[in-house]
Amino acid sequence: MKTQRSVLFSLSVIMSIMLFAVPLFASAATPLLESARVTNSNTVVITYSEPVYTSLNDYSNFTGGLYGASLSSVSGSGTSVITLSFAGTPFTSGATGGMNIASTVVSVSDGYNFGAGPITVLNGQSPLLSSLSVSSNDAGGTVQGTGDTISITFYTNEQVQNVAATIANHSVSVSGSGTGPYTASYTVESGDNQALLPVIVTFTDLSGNQGHASVTLGGNGNGPSIVSITSNANTSGALSDGNTITFVLTLASPVPNATVSGSYDGVPLVWSTGNGGATYSATYTVEPGNTMTSYPVQITGVTVVDPSGNVSAPGSGTDVEKTINTNSFTITMVTPVPSVVTTATPIFTFYSSQDGSITYGGDCASPVLSAIQGDNTVTFNALGNGTHSNCIITVTDYGGYASNVLTVPAFTVTGSNVTPLPITTTSTTNTSGIYAYKFVNFLGVGSTGTDVTELQQRLTVEGIYTGPISGYYGVLTQAAVKKYQGLHGLSQFGYVGPGTRAMLNSGV
Repeated sequence: MKTQRSVLFSLSVIMSIMLFAVPLFASAATPLLESARVTNSNTVVITYSEPVYTSLNDYSNFTGGLYGASLSSVSGSGTSVITLSFAGTPFTSGATGGMNIASTVVSVSDGYNFGAGPITVLNGQSPLLSSLSVSSNDAGGTVQGTGDTISITFYTNEQVQNVAATIANHSVSVSGSGTGPYTASYTVESGDNQALLPVIVTFTDLSGNQGHASVTLGGNGNGPSIVSITSNANTSGALSDGNTITFVLTLASPVPNATVSGSYDGVPLVWSTGNGGATYSATYTVEPGNTMTSYPVQITGVTVVDPSGNVSAPGSGTDVEKTINTNSFTITMVTPVPSVVTTATPIFTFYSSQDGSITYGGDCASPVLSAIQGDNTVTFNALGNGTHSNCIITVTDYGGYASNVLTVPAFTVTGSNVTPLPITTTSTTNTSGIYAYKFVNFLGVGSTGTDVTELQQRLTVEGIYTGPISGYYGVLTQAAVKKYQGLHGLSQFGYVGPGTRAMLNSGV
């Protein structure tokens, strides 16, 4: 009996241990997709059911409004909210599309893989007011006095619904549909603060995203009129830390001592007047922490308020062609080529602060075309006897931004019997001088290979492209393609589609 009781006691202990151990082993589950939305002109936010580990290579096959986009970075790995940032042509308002997610997305808690396959990307961008104008039935005097009727007209950047408006804190009826025009009016009452009448409009797009805008009216109701906003950044290229853009706002008639409100790249601008109030100017400076852009960003939503409190319709500019590179980087020499070498293929080591593609110049070239962040050792192609003093190296990162030009210190090759390898390209011309290479593939930001090299060489010959012949389609190539398209009467999309390809292949 003693032995039997001992056995029963042992079994009871084991069962108790098993029961208490169950909660320690949570059941594993595949991460689920809760939502994927385009949240602004170059961002998609994906929400998973739980924190996941993910990387750039997990997302591909972009379709619909995302077609042709180039994924540049992924952030949020280790959390349930993942942000995908894209380079190239910005997504339009209301953009939707699709993409493929690989099974290499894994749960942080249990290592289970996401169920790979295509997903639908919804519109998550808030609709915006593209213009707002104000008028009154009183042609002069105090047009916001008792009995005066104020009318507003506005447009939105995409189709909206559930449009509502308040004027002087009173709800008013709004008419209109689609993107506008929408109109509303209100007759000023004696109890209103006639010096400051707020106007607020709200709306939602067809995907349910909310938008709103507001202005405060005052004075005589005759707001300033913006004719144009121009910049000095109207040629292709990239701005880095310390570089500036100067904007000039021109009014239809001078308004001295006006207050101008406007920002660029998320940075509020300080505007100063000139020409008796006919123009106002402001300068934007690239600084660490500013938003990096892989495509030219235009200034929008600038308003002018005169001393009486009258507000202009929002103004915009369209001529900015430069991008912003807040991650400017450098390359520096680590180990030079000895001043005298007896090998035809000397070795050179340099440091790069970013990954990218290498471009060589002068006498030197190398089969090593990719740089990593850190030390890079390259072996130059065979060189002939003599002094080589014109060798240079640049690195272009995968956003299309170039480093400084690194000059290789002069060195002399002696005792070499090797015939130098010629530096050649695959470019060809026919006997009439017309460029003969035929383009057959879609090319856009992120494309690489021979087609891109040929495109860059072609546009260089035509004096349109001035960047490195890197074989990588970055923002410099995109800007040059836009110029080519503009010169040939094509839509300036910045990528090589059927129309641009046909024009290139025609030899024109």
